[in-house]
Amino acid sequence: MTTMDDKIYRTGTIYKLYSHINEYYYIGSCNGTLRDRYYQHKCKEGRYTSKKVSDWIDDIGLEELKIIEMKTLKDVTKKETLIAENEMIKEDLGKEFCLNCRRAYRDNEEYKLEKKDYDKEYRMNNLQTLKIKSKKKHIKNRDRNNNRSSEWYGNNKSKIYESMICKICNVSYTKLHYDRHCNCITHIINFIHY
Repeated sequence: MTTMDDKIYRTGTIYKLYSHINEYYYIGSCNGTLRDRYYQHKCKEGRYTSKKVSDWIDDIGLEELKIIEMKTLKDVTKKETLIAENEMIKEDLGKEFCLNCRRAYRDNEEYKLEKKDYDKEYRMNNLQTLKIKSKKKHIKNRDRNNNRSSEWYGNNKSKIYESMICKICNVSYTKLHYDRHCNCITHIINFIHY
């Protein structure tokens, strides 16, 4: 199986979709022919773009959709084409009439950093909602969890209350109370002299 980095295409094209009806535009890339990609945009099933771009194409009408080649690359991989598209998008991303919502390519490290920042911001902005969801989930699963705990306790009761004798201070304790026994004064004094 080939990955995005393996296959080399004869050409890679960065293009711009635009219309004379309004000032909106979209920057994209393809490794096939520009004509084929243009017809994919015109065909609703083959657009492979965001809903924002798809709605824009529907609003202006297919007959008003124009395409222009911005840059042509020779003997490139899909990844190299997307990186070149990124460079073109970077200048326009966030501008009022640019319909590109995100970059075309991110490596794994960039993705992880952006996801971490996004998740942190999301948690901060939706703290109350997340607390409510967590509480609802807890209430929903309370009986099941209680039954599980009771079942586990019933199955392991003999092990929990099994009597043990401490080798250090020769005192009897249960597994359940092991930590409490290790912190008692008798055990600590005997441990020092052991």
